[in-house]
Amino acid sequence: MNCSCLLQAVEILKNASDAHRCLLRAFVAPLAWEALVNGSGFKAQERDLLLWASKVLLQEVPLPSSALPAELDHQQLSDMMGVFNDMFESISMDQKVKIMNWAKQQISQNCRVPLPSGPRPAVSPVAGTTDLCLPGTWLSAQVMHILRRFLTLLPPSEFKSVPKEQLCPFVQSDQFQVSFRKLGDDGSTLGKTLLSRVKQDCFSKQQEFLQNLDKLGPLTCFYGDATPLNVSLTELLLPQLADCSNSDADKLRTTLVKKLVSGKGNLSPESVMWLGPAVSALPASWLANLSLSIIQSNLASLGMAKWGPGQARVLANTLLQGAQSVSNSDLLSLGSVVRGVRSSLLCKVEAQGLLGSQGLGRLSQELSTLQKVALLDGLHRNISMPELVSGLPDGLLSHVSLEMLAKARLQSAEQVRDRSWSRAQAAFIMSKILSGKLALKELGKLGPAVQGVTCEMINRTNQSDVMEMIQMLALNAQWLSRTQALCANVKLFYNKDGNFSNFSSIDVNSIPAVMLLELNPKIIASLPKHQCSRFLEKMAVVNMSSLPIKSPSCQALADKALTCLGRNLSTLSPEDISHLGNLVCALDVRRFSGLSPEAINASLLALAKCPTLRRDNTEAIFTLLKTTYGDPSEWTATTVMSLGPLLLLNESILTSLPSEAWVKDALMNIKDSLPQTLYSGSPEVFPTLTDLNGLNRKLFILTTGSVPARTKRDVPAFSSISIPTVLEIEDLGERNVYWSPAQLAGISPQTFRDRVSTLGTVHNYSAMQLQALRNKTMEVWGQPGVLSEEQVQQLGCVTQSFLHTELQELNISSLDTLEMLSSCVWEQRQRTAVWLRFMNRTGCTPAKLGTMEIVGLGQFLCGLSAKEIGQLRPETCREALGALGRIHCPLDVAMQLKVQVLEAIGAPANWSAAQVNSAGNILAALNASELQSLSPSVLPFIQPSTIPLILPALLATLSPSQLKALGPDNAAVVTEAQKQPMTSEQRASLGDTGAVSSTGLVGTPAVSLPQRGGAPGLNSTTSVIVLQLFLLFVLKYSSGNY
Repeated sequence: MNCSCLLQAVEILKNASDAHRCLLRAFVAPLAWEALVNGSGFKAQERDLLLWASKVLLQEVPLPSSALPAELDHQQLSDMMGVFNDMFESISMDQKVKIMNWAKQQISQNCRVPLPSGPRPAVSPVAGTTDLCLPGTWLSAQVMHILRRFLTLLPPSEFKSVPKEQLCPFVQSDQFQVSFRKLGDDGSTLGKTLLSRVKQDCFSKQQEFLQNLDKLGPLTCFYGDATPLNVSLTELLLPQLADCSNSDADKLRTTLVKKLVSGKGNLSPESVMWLGPAVSALPASWLANLSLSIIQSNLASLGMAKWGPGQARVLANTLLQGAQSVSNSDLLSLGSVVRGVRSSLLCKVEAQGLLGSQGLGRLSQELSTLQKVALLDGLHRNISMPELVSGLPDGLLSHVSLEMLAKARLQSAEQVRDRSWSRAQAAFIMSKILSGKLALKELGKLGPAVQGVTCEMINRTNQSDVMEMIQMLALNAQWLSRTQALCANVKLFYNKDGNFSNFSSIDVNSIPAVMLLELNPKIIASLPKHQCSRFLEKMAVVNMSSLPIKSPSCQALADKALTCLGRNLSTLSPEDISHLGNLVCALDVRRFSGLSPEAINASLLALAKCPTLRRDNTEAIFTLLKTTYGDPSEWTATTVMSLGPLLLLNESILTSLPSEAWVKDALMNIKDSLPQTLYSGSPEVFPTLTDLNGLNRKLFILTTGSVPARTKRDVPAFSSISIPTVLEIEDLGERNVYWSPAQLAGISPQTFRDRVSTLGTVHNYSAMQLQALRNKTMEVWGQPGVLSEEQVQQLGCVTQSFLHTELQELNISSLDTLEMLSSCVWEQRQRTAVWLRFMNRTGCTPAKLGTMEIVGLGQFLCGLSAKEIGQLRPETCREALGALGRIHCPLDVAMQLKVQVLEAIGAPANWSAAQVNSAGNILAALNASELQSLSPSVLPFIQPSTIPLILPALLATLSPSQLKALGPDNAAVVTEAQKQPMTSEQRASLGDTGAVSSTGLVGTPAVSLPQRGGAPGLNSTTSVIVLQLFLLFVLKYSSGNY
């Protein structure tokens, strides 16, 4: 097409109505772009027309870099980059990178300066480019104006060399605001680098910088130090963070909100509209002042915040206005505020419009256990059990009792696959529903239901199918227990003579990595040299967090890895360390001292990723840390973050770290990176890095500037102590336990009212601390008998400080209050007092207790007398078996509860694996004959948390074969005190649970995994792309899809 004709056509199109120009614009777009790339001599207005026509092409099709203009002057480049900037959000990252590289090349050609990646051949200068270029650098203010959004693709180092005369004017321009928006966490380093440069070069004084923080646009998102900000600066900065999406800004918002509240700043009710996630930093006392209209108009954002129970309760109470029921639509609209809805309302909801909805799944993630049980009760009221179970979201499914599950009429693997079943539910499903019906291929699709696969089921697998069975099990590796992996290996590695097979007939490539962890040491040692490469690959990536560091298998795996590498501990290289993966955690660090500095550094960085460590390694690691990195007082933030949990090995490291803001940020990041739920194994078998006392003490010092007493009994002189502030209490959370009794006694009445709910979340106060808090409660609110139930809820675990006679005067009539208080540490007399008060206020006798009441009472059920426990109904105990099993009562009370459980589900000899798992702590109350009567097949399903509760004399009555049947997961948590009365044979049987036994199991032939094939990708030429584009657009726009 003639260029002049094309330009005329484009001009006509641009002036045409939208209804007629879509198809024609799609047709001329490739032609317009080709003219721009290959043509020349266009006037500015003509280029604008062609760029307008081309834009629809550029948004749809990824163009190769060869399809970009070869040479543009700086004005033409600016115009074209303007188009690309307009499309920045809609094009792919690959496209952005191609365009950025092309733009850098154009700038280099214009300025004749080398690109950061290296020098290029000299190019003749293009006329009119002198304003673009700077001597010795390519990133001038004008270049930054041209690149705009594409600047975010540059490495932070590029901005370190930009002269401040170029950088500062650009930062103050409107283009800067557009260029760096939506950096997010991925752009954190770039944002912090730029902010540092601006602070250093664009402002003469710190105060000038702080006063202009609100004018720095996107860079404000990466400002982290709230310390120098007064109330007025905080009020100025906070609204500027509304559009920030990075985690640093979330933390800063929260800190600023706390600062405003504690400093009596001007935070209006309307501010909830722009506070974002930081709104959850507002105390319940502040939220109580919000009007119904403000909450309703901002419920969408309020429902996305992370609320504590007390805060959610205040918001929910304002919204519901004392209603005795709540509609499904209102319930779904609450979002996270649903955490504050009373369980007595949730048990009245109806399933229609709620069951099966996406909103119900989101709500279920916010509810407490009691609320979930109440909601299940309401949902089930008017529908059948099969309909209920099939429509429940994962957050509620695991709370369905075995009694309910038995009525759900589940019949196929398709109905149970990939749903979040508990271990007890999984055991029930596998034994009662899928037994004999499950095809081998379906085994790999079970998801959480695989937890119910027993060793008997594994043993019944045909020998020809064993390898496939193992591979199917491994597809659910995150749900497999060590016991299951061990039984699968027994089936695989024992031949028909009952002896060990070795790797001679089995390819290690066929064995999933998770199964290698439970191999017998003799089998591991038999691995032939030619299989070493694949073995090391598997070991480098396998998750070993469940395997005891001192187990024979773990040590054998480490030894074999060293043999495969042809190394010993004194000759390891950094590359060897990377090949060892998590097996580094099992090595003897005491022998690392002879390694090269590079290998020692690599070893320490690898050890920092270990979930557990050998206890005999701790001193050696501490010594290596000091010799490698020097005095901790001189460590940098990078060093602290890279060493991570290793800092917790010796409190002297934490004590020596400087008391600076970055240290607190680094330690908080380390703490947040630790597992939320620690393994419950005995410390002898699972020594962990997660003794957090030293870390919490250091964080307390960094937060308050006050050095806590070494013991909670130490009481410093009152005149020399610092008094806790609102901001400090909120920031400390669980670390409020380090305040001395005198400091707690010095809290002002207003601070106590504002932050008592935070103080109430601490569970392990000393007696003297509790006494100080008890006195403060009475000073501020009066005697326990005059407290409202809302105040009792705010006090939380501070109520532990009340005498049992005072507890009998509290206003407690809600199961929700009891559930919250049940997490605290109570004496038996206090449990009885709370139970009696609740019974007297509500008229809820033992005979009236249902599942909801038992869940709500929690440990206060231990306060019932023997006579009252005898009044519990069998059907209630059967339905609430899981809840009863979670309660840890004194032994005499537990034995009374056991009697009721036996009446409900029968003798232990007949208990199924599902019932054993649900019974939980009740098993610790079984007598010797009852414990011995349990079937060996159900012993692996005893909860590991129950094992340490069994009396040593009772556990010692189990035979060696029964102890072996406990499996490695339970054997790992048997304490030294429990092993004391055992015979050597019994102790050996516990030690042998990590090794397979030779008891007449049949061997299996080797099976190899099929290798996947592949085909090379196809390449397309530019002409084909344009042709495909044209066809695409014709089809798209002719159908009216525009």
